[in-house]
Amino acid sequence: MKFEIIPLLTAQIVTHVDSICLFPPAEQGFASEAFHDGYIGDFHWRDGRVGDAVSLPVIIWYIRGASEKILVDTSFEETRYPDDPEGPQIKPEWGIERSLSRIGVRPDDIDIVINTHLHTDHFGNNELFRNASFIIQSEEISAALAPAPWFPFYSRAKSKHLLNVLERVESIDGDREIAKGISVYKLGGHTPGSQAVIIGTGDSKIAIAGDVVPTFFNIERDWPTGNFWNLSDVINGMQRLRTCRTVLPSHDWRVWKVYPHGVEVLA
Repeated sequence: MKFEIIPLLTAQIVTHVDSICLFPPAEQGFASEAFHDGYIGDFHWRDGRVGDAVSLPVIIWYIRGASEKILVDTSFEETRYPDDPEGPQIKPEWGIERSLSRIGVRPDDIDIVINTHLHTDHFGNNELFRNASFIIQSEEISAALAPAPWFPFYSRAKSKHLLNVLERVESIDGDREIAKGISVYKLGGHTPGSQAVIIGTGDSKIAIAGDVVPTFFNIERDWPTGNFWNLSDVINGMQRLRTCRTVLPSHDWRVWKVYPHGVEVLA
């Protein structure tokens, strides 16, 4: 059985270096070397500061080759955002329907959506997929539906993207085979119920890491993300993902340089 894993660009966001790299080194040139095309050296923050920033793509993934049509994550809600350089930026050509159409897929074709977690850039278009079931860890569901005010990047208002498909959600606890050759690993760490999607078996496994590994730098340098729920779980999750041949991050422009045609795996 052969799978193709196809990255689709859906949006971009701008963030501080320390949000994706815990305690970033202070040496000159570190950020530009670590984050390549995403590095912005003279970004004008809304508080008036000018300094380092990182532009991050928001990537969703289509898995071709299973008997079911499977999508991993659904990005930000496609709506008009204020003209805010620190907010999401969504170009018309990045729309999910247009992106899927370029690979011959429509939203109604999708059988299964796997949400790696329920931050707003990973589940904001769930309603588009009217025929899909949704695979989500149960701890993630409770965090999204009733977030404490200090829960980072959850929103009661955005929980509608879960509530509107709730009758089609399969709540799971822990690892699970989703289809032949495709499983999820519960990792936690970035959020209570973060999960990675594992395609293939044995030494050939490919991992879609969600935000446990937001960029290649994190996994290549074994450097945890600065945006975490439980740091120990992030570190343990990264170690577990190292059993895979390739780890695919959710927010790195280099994905298209390293894998311009996606990734193939035999299972």
